[in-house]
Amino acid sequence: MSVEKPDAETARRYVENGYYWNAGIFAWTPDALLGTARDSPLAELVDALAEGEPERGFEAVAPISVDCAILEAATDVFVVPAAFEWDDLGSWDALGRVLETDADGNAVLGEGLAIDATDCVLASDGHVSVVGVDGLVVASYGDRTLVVPREGSQRVREVVDALSEV
Repeated sequence: MSVEKPDAETARRYVENGYYWNAGIFAWTPDALLGTARDSPLAELVDALAEGEPERGFEAVAPISVDCAILEAATDVFVVPAAFEWDDLGSWDALGRVLETDADGNAVLGEGLAIDATDCVLASDGHVSVVGVDGLVVASYGDRTLVVPREGSQRVREVVDALSEV
């Protein structure tokens, strides 16, 4: 049985019952992954990769997680219990959990300056400065800048979708 992102009460019950959690960390050989993906919603991507045209393949498939596209239907899958620190670096605010922070809890990737600011994540290929703010992510790369509350950093997908319509 697989349940994607259960609500808090269901997750608590799963933990109490000793269920294992899929942290999205997988180990497989390329042949095993591609072989299973050939019979999945990612089949066109596999074909395009084999033909040396990855861009065409990524354009041909709908955005879908590996969990949903491949693993939920796979039968030759095993769980290996493991105990180690892990963090989902899939959002900007995660950098604040893994990078060294200053005395005010600010994390900087690249060049950044935080004055009278706390709990911010600054990431840039240039320089980013913040003054008098709390709990923000400021990410600036190339000609794009994102400013979002840390707790809303998962909403980046909305920005990407909106910008792709422009």
